[in-house]
Amino acid sequence: NKPIGPDIASDPAESTIVVPASVTGVVRDIDVLTDVTHAFPGDVDIELVHVASGTTTKLVAGPKGFPSNSFSNGYSGTLFDDSADTLATDASRSTVVPLVPEGALGAFVGLPAAGEWLLRIRDLADSDAGTLINWQLRVTTQSAAPSVTTEIYNTEPGPAVAIPDNGSFVSKTIEVSGARSYLW
Repeated sequence: NKPIGPDIASDPAESTIVVPASVTGVVRDIDVLTDVTHAFPGDVDIELVHVASGTTTKLVAGPKGFPSNSFSNGYSGTLFDDSADTLATDASRSTVVPLVPEGALGAFVGLPAAGEWLLRIRDLADSDAGTLINWQLRVTTQSAAPSVTTEIYNTEPGPAVAIPDNGSFVSKTIEVSGARSYLW
């Protein structure tokens, strides 16, 4: 357990996870599960750092001014996932659900999975405190960055598609072939 706060001048709570070298490949997807409590969850700033590259993204960028009872136990049991349905900025939630972080975890795609990862939490207000109890890193890897880039252009002959002026949508479909089964 690492203390968070009780004020702006306090050192950030920091914790590292070292992914062993036996985990080969680069990050294809990454999620973070936190067990963090704080009396005023909106006062915290949480970021994930890939230490070797210095790449950093915000899971939560405080302060938000949420009331102490806006959601239970701060970020205890919260999964941060770029594919979640609820934004971390949603102050009205009453239960801990998977959240889309404020910064994109996709920033780590293509970086080596092995190495040191740092979770840093700052208290950005005075007179309250919290605790970083623990956290997990969930990493999906692939063997290497793709060596081929597939660029798709709309070169289909045919009439132009007019864009209406009344707020309606139009679409045009293009066929993709020869691409890999994932996006990078």
